[in-house]
Amino acid sequence: MTIQAVRELQEELGLTVPEENFQLKSQTKQQFVLHDGKYIDNELVDIYLVQMDVDLSTLKLQVEEVSDVKYVHWTELKRMVQNKDPAIVPGDYKEILSICEKQFAN
Repeated sequence: MTIQAVRELQEELGLTVPEENFQLKSQTKQQFVLHDGKYIDNELVDIYLVQMDVDLSTLKLQVEEVSDVKYVHWTELKRMVQNKDPAIVPGDYKEILSICEKQFAN
């Protein structure tokens, strides 16, 4: 699955990241019921951590997928999720925030 993550970063951000830079932090199963229960989408979700310096002005955003990028500290992301900030995509951020807290809360 790391290859898919590499491909997604390249397609959506124009960012080339070597596969060895990815640290797998979590694998979960998610189920979404769509179209009034007529369609069930089962997904495996991998969460990776990549640490690197990136000049955001060099990114090439795929406009169909990404409207904006910015740096935020993980505690700011936590605040944004709690406040349902419209700048982020709605979703379940519990696992991501847990990983960030374990990795960076020192």
